[in-house]
Amino acid sequence: MRGPATRTALVTAIEAAALDDDAGGEQFTYVDLGGAEVSAMTERCFTLHRTSLDLTEVMTARVPTVTYLCAVYYGMYDNVGDRMHQDAERLVGALWSLHTTEADVCSVSLSAAEFDASEVIGMNVLAFEISIKYQLDSGV
Repeated sequence: MRGPATRTALVTAIEAAALDDDAGGEQFTYVDLGGAEVSAMTERCFTLHRTSLDLTEVMTARVPTVTYLCAVYYGMYDNVGDRMHQDAERLVGALWSLHTTEADVCSVSLSAAEFDASEVIGMNVLAFEISIKYQLDSGV
Protein backbone atom coordinates (compact mmCIF):
# COMPACT_ATOMS: atom_id res chain seq x y z
CA MET A 1 0.00 0.00 0.00
CA ARG A 2 1.17 3.51 -0.71
CA GLY A 3 0.28 6.55 1.39
CA PRO A 4 -2.45 7.99 -0.87
CA ALA A 5 -4.15 4.57 -0.91
CA THR A 6 -4.86 4.98 2.82
CA ARG A 7 -7.14 7.93 2.02
CA THR A 8 -8.91 5.88 -0.66
CA ALA A 9 -9.41 3.01 1.81
CA LEU A 10 -10.86 5.41 4.40
CA VAL A 11 -13.23 7.01 1.90
CA THR A 12 -14.45 3.59 0.79
CA ALA A 13 -15.00 2.41 4.37
CA ILE A 14 -16.83 5.56 5.47
CA GLU A 15 -19.04 5.76 2.38
CA ALA A 16 -19.99 2.09 2.88
CA ALA A 17 -20.96 2.55 6.54
CA ALA A 18 -24.50 1.38 7.28
CA LEU A 19 -27.06 4.13 7.84
CA ASP A 20 -29.93 4.45 10.28
CA ASP A 21 -33.50 3.70 9.15
CA ASP A 22 -34.45 7.38 8.87
CA ALA A 23 -31.42 8.46 6.85
CA GLY A 24 -33.67 9.91 4.18
CA GLY A 25 -31.43 8.65 1.38
CA GLU A 26 -28.42 10.60 2.66
CA GLN A 27 -25.21 8.64 2.31
CA PHE A 28 -21.83 9.54 3.73
CA THR A 29 -20.22 11.42 0.84
CA TYR A 30 -16.57 12.37 0.57
CA VAL A 31 -15.86 15.94 -0.51
CA ASP A 32 -12.37 17.05 -1.49
CA LEU A 33 -12.66 20.74 -0.73
CA GLY A 34 -9.70 21.78 -2.85
CA GLY A 35 -10.52 25.44 -2.36
CA ALA A 36 -14.30 25.01 -2.37
CA GLU A 37 -16.37 26.75 0.26
CA VAL A 38 -16.98 24.74 3.42
CA SER A 39 -20.37 26.44 3.60
CA ALA A 40 -21.44 24.37 0.57
CA MET A 41 -21.35 21.16 2.65
CA THR A 42 -24.56 19.18 2.98
CA GLU A 43 -25.81 16.55 5.42
CA ARG A 44 -23.34 13.72 6.02
CA CYS A 45 -20.64 15.08 3.71
CA PHE A 46 -17.18 14.46 5.10
CA THR A 47 -13.65 15.66 4.52
CA LEU A 48 -10.30 14.03 5.25
CA HIS A 49 -7.20 16.09 5.94
CA ARG A 50 -3.86 14.38 6.51
CA THR A 51 -2.43 15.81 9.71
CA SER A 52 0.73 13.76 10.13
CA LEU A 53 2.98 11.17 8.56
CA ASP A 54 5.95 9.76 10.45
CA LEU A 55 8.74 9.78 7.87
CA THR A 56 11.12 8.03 10.26
CA GLU A 57 8.82 5.02 10.13
CA VAL A 58 8.75 5.19 6.33
CA MET A 59 12.55 5.14 6.16
CA THR A 60 13.19 2.51 8.80
CA ALA A 61 10.32 0.21 9.73
CA ARG A 62 8.47 0.21 6.39
CA VAL A 63 5.30 0.24 8.47
CA PRO A 64 4.44 3.95 8.61
CA THR A 65 1.55 5.59 10.38
CA VAL A 66 -0.50 8.30 8.73
CA THR A 67 -3.11 10.35 10.60
CA TYR A 68 -6.15 12.07 9.14
CA LEU A 69 -8.66 14.50 10.58
CA CYS A 70 -12.14 13.41 9.53
CA ALA A 71 -14.96 15.96 9.73
CA VAL A 72 -18.56 14.92 9.06
CA TYR A 73 -21.02 17.78 8.53
CA TYR A 74 -24.63 18.00 9.71
CA GLY A 75 -27.34 20.63 9.51
CA MET A 76 -28.86 22.46 12.45
CA TYR A 77 -32.10 20.79 13.52
CA ASP A 78 -33.76 19.09 16.47
CA ASN A 79 -32.17 15.82 17.60
CA VAL A 80 -29.12 16.26 15.36
CA GLY A 81 -26.99 15.24 18.35
CA ASP A 82 -28.69 11.85 18.39
CA ARG A 83 -27.98 11.35 14.68
CA MET A 84 -24.34 12.36 15.16
CA HIS A 85 -23.98 9.95 18.08
CA GLN A 86 -25.48 7.07 16.10
CA ASP A 87 -23.35 7.88 13.06
CA ALA A 88 -20.22 7.98 15.22
CA GLU A 89 -20.99 4.46 16.41
CA ARG A 90 -21.47 3.27 12.82
CA LEU A 91 -18.29 4.95 11.59
CA VAL A 92 -16.21 3.53 14.43
CA GLY A 93 -17.44 0.04 13.55
CA ALA A 94 -16.65 0.51 9.85
CA LEU A 95 -13.18 1.89 10.55
CA TRP A 96 -12.24 -0.70 13.18
CA SER A 97 -12.81 -3.43 10.59
CA LEU A 98 -10.74 -1.72 7.86
CA HIS A 99 -7.87 -4.18 8.35
CA THR A 100 -10.20 -7.04 7.36
CA THR A 101 -10.86 -5.56 3.91
CA GLU A 102 -7.44 -3.97 3.27
CA ALA A 103 -4.62 -6.49 3.58
CA ASP A 104 -1.89 -3.85 3.94
CA VAL A 105 -3.60 -2.05 6.83
CA CYS A 106 -1.99 -3.29 10.04
CA SER A 107 -4.06 -1.30 12.53
CA VAL A 108 -6.46 1.60 12.89
CA SER A 109 -6.84 3.82 15.94
CA LEU A 110 -9.40 6.54 16.50
CA SER A 111 -9.51 9.51 18.84
CA ALA A 112 -11.58 12.61 19.42
CA ALA A 113 -10.35 15.71 17.65
CA GLU A 114 -10.57 19.45 18.06
CA PHE A 115 -12.14 21.18 15.10
CA ASP A 116 -12.21 24.87 14.22
CA ALA A 117 -15.87 25.36 13.33
CA SER A 118 -15.51 29.07 12.58
CA GLU A 119 -15.77 28.38 8.83
CA VAL A 120 -18.93 26.29 9.09
CA ILE A 121 -21.48 28.62 10.60
CA GLY A 122 -24.86 26.94 10.65
CA MET A 123 -23.45 23.40 10.61
CA ASN A 124 -22.67 20.82 13.25
CA VAL A 125 -19.43 18.91 12.84
CA LEU A 126 -18.49 15.46 14.10
CA ALA A 127 -14.68 15.42 14.12
CA PHE A 128 -12.21 12.67 14.96
CA GLU A 129 -8.69 11.57 14.11
CA ILE A 130 -7.94 8.32 12.33
CA SER A 131 -4.43 6.86 12.51
CA ILE A 132 -3.58 4.04 10.12
CA LYS A 133 -0.48 1.89 10.39
CA TYR A 134 0.11 0.29 6.98
CA GLN A 135 2.62 -1.93 5.22
CA LEU A 136 4.52 -0.28 2.36
CA ASP A 137 4.43 -1.96 -1.05
CA SER A 138 7.49 -4.09 -1.71
CA GLY A 139 8.27 -1.96 -4.77
CA VAL A 140 8.74 1.20 -2.69
